[in-house]
Amino acid sequence: MSDTIEYERLTEALIEIWTIYQGAITRHGVKDIAHELKKSDKTIYAEVSLSNLHTYIESIRNYSEHIGKPGYNPKLGLVDFIIGMIKSKDVAPLVAVASFFKMACFKVPEKGLDKEDVLQLLQNMNKEYTEGVNATLEAVKDNTVSRDEARDNRKECMDIVNAASRLMAFYDAVLDDNQ
Repeated sequence: MSDTIEYERLTEALIEIWTIYQGAITRHGVKDIAHELKKSDKTIYAEVSLSNLHTYIESIRNYSEHIGKPGYNPKLGLVDFIIGMIKSKDVAPLVAVASFFKMACFKVPEKGLDKEDVLQLLQNMNKEYTEGVNATLEAVKDNTVSRDEARDNRKECMDIVNAASRLMAFYDAVLDDNQ
């Protein structure tokens, strides 16, 4: 991975992550998350505001000693981000972060999965695989793949990897128990 920041790509990814996070905490209830973080709900809304995100990115990107930093931009801290995912029980923002870094993440199945749980894992893996193959077939139908199709199909591929990884984690747990 290059250490040069590609701000267009970063901004695109952050907008996706922010939007996913906004949805998760909104569905859960911003007031509950604000209470947990000892903040007002207005502060939470400001921290996850897309316009404030853009302002913050631009202030970093265009910083100069002559202009200086802008006064105050609300920033979503890592602790707040994690607490939001814990409270909302939605780790989709974490998956989006991993995807940005071209990494897969998956939830490790809890011990004691029964046959029905394994069948559900297989069904999910089959669903994700089928969606990924169908999306790729559709994208290459005209012998070109657009940037939007590539972005969407990359996500489908990550869904396949995540589904297969959950099944692999099940088998790892069995192997660990047998040692």
